[in-house]
Amino acid sequence: VEDCKAASEAILAAEDALPHQKACAFAVRCELLGDESIPQIVEAMRNGDVTILNVIPELLASKRIPNALPMLSKQWKTFAKNRASMIFESVGRTADKRYEDILLEVMAEEKEYERLRLAAVNSLETCGTEKCIVPWARVATTTEHGCQSSRRVLTRIKLEPVGTIDDAIVRKAEDETIPGAVRAGLIGGLGQ
Repeated sequence: VEDCKAASEAILAAEDALPHQKACAFAVRCELLGDESIPQIVEAMRNGDVTILNVIPELLASKRIPNALPMLSKQWKTFAKNRASMIFESVGRTADKRYEDILLEVMAEEKEYERLRLAAVNSLETCGTEKCIVPWARVATTTEHGCQSSRRVLTRIKLEPVGTIDDAIVRKAEDETIPGAVRAGLIGGLGQ
């Protein structure tokens, strides 16, 4: 471990190291430091070059840095939108329902940067519950991409017991307090 640590520090300090070498050394150092590396990951998310950003998804998925993804997902508004998208693409791979509220927040608040909103929509496929049904339908009525992704997610989300999502969609589609276009989006998703 000490040899790896020394080698990674040497590469990071070397002026003639290539960008991909520095990115690999950065990843090794972060893995070795565990959660202590979270401030460095945050800094890389804010100011790192493209090569460093390429290793961030691996670090967010690392079992050696278990609190990196939860911490960064809570700070999503502090990152450039294209970089915040990377966080939520990583969240989707976890299938962790604890991210649902943050994903719903992103989906509701992000109106301009489609990639970020779609990362949240798509991550809710694995991290969402029936609480997401109406928000998905609302997105389905906004843009073409939103419509396609939301309908796809509504047809693919898996809840236990089987059929729970269909029942919830039907109940919401019957709710006359929900706008007609949103209810139509729900039925469209159910129909697919």
